[in-house]
Amino acid sequence: MPPVGVRVSLDTEMQKFLSEKTVTPSSGQNPRMTADSAQVSAASVTWTRAAPDTLMARVLAPANLRRACQRVVSNKGAPGADGMTVDQLADYVKQYWPILKARLLAGEYHPQGVRAVDIPKPKGGTRQLGIPSVVDRLIQQALLQQFTPQGGPLSPLLSNILLNELDRELERRGHRFVRYADDANIYVRSRRAGERVMASVERFLSQRLKLTLNREKSRVAGSWMCDYLGYGMSWHQQPRLRVATMSLRRLRDRLGEHLRGARGRKLVYTIERINPVLRGWAGYFKLTQGKRVLERLDGWVRHKLRCALWRQWKRPSARARNLMRLGIDEQRAYHSAFNGRGPWWNSGAAHMNQALPKKIWDGLGLVSILDTISRLNRII
Repeated sequence: MPPVGVRVSLDTEMQKFLSEKTVTPSSGQNPRMTADSAQVSAASVTWTRAAPDTLMARVLAPANLRRACQRVVSNKGAPGADGMTVDQLADYVKQYWPILKARLLAGEYHPQGVRAVDIPKPKGGTRQLGIPSVVDRLIQQALLQQFTPQGGPLSPLLSNILLNELDRELERRGHRFVRYADDANIYVRSRRAGERVMASVERFLSQRLKLTLNREKSRVAGSWMCDYLGYGMSWHQQPRLRVATMSLRRLRDRLGEHLRGARGRKLVYTIERINPVLRGWAGYFKLTQGKRVLERLDGWVRHKLRCALWRQWKRPSARARNLMRLGIDEQRAYHSAFNGRGPWWNSGAAHMNQALPKKIWDGLGLVSILDTISRLNRII
């Protein structure tokens, strides 16, 4: 039988590094944290004081701060609890930088409370997101540029440092697993084994690492039901990697945004807009082992483009002329143009498929997901 997956997701508050705080909703649209809800832990203060002339000095170097400020401003984002926007950051830093720098070097800087907002989840429900002040984002970015490649995420780094001990424990037990940041899938042979592993991993996280398991995101289920990082598995005895259904839906939604105004643009411009999306998606999902879904995706994109073209032709007489120009005989062209059917039906009908086959789209430079993945796999 196919393996059973144990999906483990941790609360992202790293209790070993940061003191645990609780978000307190305030009256009004945007809840906020309490005033003492985002203080630097004692360990961080001690560490900051230990090396004021080395690491922190590099963090506060003018060149590093300029890059950090440019990154924060370019990322835009909403204001934090203090209401300051990214456009106001430069003037604020110019006025108060001596005070901020002195506090940072002395280890006496305390981040402000974060503004908590609820954002929708793709599968329904909401998730609470904390928005730091722009000054705190500047300092975080300056620190980030010393610990990770510029622009790299901080959370996966901290997760990997802390959860390396979990990896070693799972390896010691002989489990097959995959983990990225604070999400992990562990594969076992049966549901009973999955329940047992779930309980033992929860005990290990709680007792050894002082971390809390997120029960809402963690579950025991068939491996084909445990999508991970956009991928899923087939239900076969020897499972195959596939693209998760949610990933397909997101791609269609994103392409739909680009294609929505295609009726009023030249086709070549629309293709130029969607090609980077198609190329990037194919690069990420090059490990998928199913061709049929990729063929359907390519066909759907061409269908949408043919529909936009049919709408651009507007009148039946113009549609008949364009069909003849593309190689359809006169009688069939006029019969198809005056059939009274809608744009979506006609763009998927045989006359439009014959008039605009795949080789024409290849000639126009349209990226084929299937061809791109096949080419990437040949290179690998």
